[in-house]
Amino acid sequence: YTSWHRVIIAADDRIFPPENMAKAWEHTPRTSKIAGGHLPQWQKILESEIINKKAVGEKFESSASTYDENAIVQNRIAATLWKLWRENMTSQPCSILEIGAGTGMLTREYAPVLTDADITTWDLTNAIRPLPTGKAVTGDAEELVYDALPDSFDTIVSASTFQWFNSLPMFLNNASRIMRRGGILAFSTFGHDNMKELSAITGSSLRYFSKQELCDMIPEGFEICEALEERITMYFNSPRDILVHLRDTGVNGVYTPSNNLARIMHEYPRHDEGCPLTYHPIYIIARKK
Repeated sequence: YTSWHRVIIAADDRIFPPENMAKAWEHTPRTSKIAGGHLPQWQKILESEIINKKAVGEKFESSASTYDENAIVQNRIAATLWKLWRENMTSQPCSILEIGAGTGMLTREYAPVLTDADITTWDLTNAIRPLPTGKAVTGDAEELVYDALPDSFDTIVSASTFQWFNSLPMFLNNASRIMRRGGILAFSTFGHDNMKELSAITGSSLRYFSKQELCDMIPEGFEICEALEERITMYFNSPRDILVHLRDTGVNGVYTPSNNLARIMHEYPRHDEGCPLTYHPIYIIARKK
């Protein structure tokens, strides 16, 4: 079962009894049941389980000019990740791979300090570039990792990117291959409560993992130095302002399909402080033994 990371069982399957399927796949970390029989709604499953990387790249490319001004939480996350990484750093890294560098929000935290390191950045789009330092590669990290040579980097970092991966466990295993012993893996992603207000209305959400699930994905041969999570709530004047915020940070494609717009405007929760939008960042720092 090591090559399977997600199992979906049809609750009313009369060909393969759900109870037998659950027992057969009990060792797979992520197993869930859905309504339906032996032939469920495949298109809906594919849309919820497979990330459209082309669409993701286009969304972030279109928001490049507005991202830094509006990605207030992502900036805070990048600063927190750099703080945790720095606190667990035992020596200056010689080579750094940053995944999902985007506009350089995390890069700007560490590059002025780690001036002797060779920096390589991977990002889906070539329209977004971080600082003019190191080597920038355009492409899908889940594919690029296969071509990287063993022991290429002593540090791999990523802020607010891994939630867009189709198979994070497989990527982390591949990342282990290209890391040197003693190297640091430092990343942030998001947990189940991320943008919970929107997903409660639309029923649409990325496939988020819990802190424990992320820790369980860390490959053998690593020790986990830090595993932290927090919830950050922003307040907006109206649901419309939230949709503009999502557009300007490049994530509106997941949460605001056109047929949900009216529901969002009507059903979105309103508090005395305004309309809330929750972010649920999770930070993992691990060292390869």
